[in-house]
Amino acid sequence: MGAGYQGTVVVWCRGHPNVQLLHETTLEATGEPRLTPRGDCIACVSARVHVEGRCEGLARGLIVALNPWLGVREVQFTGVACDCSKPVIRRSGTCSGCIACRASVSARDLSHLRQLLSSPFTRVVLVVSFYAASEDQH
Repeated sequence: MGAGYQGTVVVWCRGHPNVQLLHETTLEATGEPRLTPRGDCIACVSARVHVEGRCEGLARGLIVALNPWLGVREVQFTGVACDCSKPVIRRSGTCSGCIACRASVSARDLSHLRQLLSSPFTRVVLVVSFYAASEDQH
């Protein structure tokens, strides 16, 4: 990786019929296999998380959703690294228990992917890479 690279978080998960994508400030992948309609910030279920390196600096992310019948869609985002303890992304500056805060994306920003993410046949990968602040200046 280039100078300034700190680490990467990869989250694998799948779609669920109760995906709502209504929350304005939070986006989450839950480790639970089930989802109730109350989880309006959750984009996918059965999440597995792999962390490599450090969760420090600026965050650049990519969400890719793949379904054999509905196709492939992707969304890019940016933010600031947090503690990487949970597969959560927040628009706010609250960094406790999330991968990135001050992010450019929330569940509501993925509402155009609702049909895709509400299918249990959809597989999702979320990749977030972290860079030292000087790397983002180029």
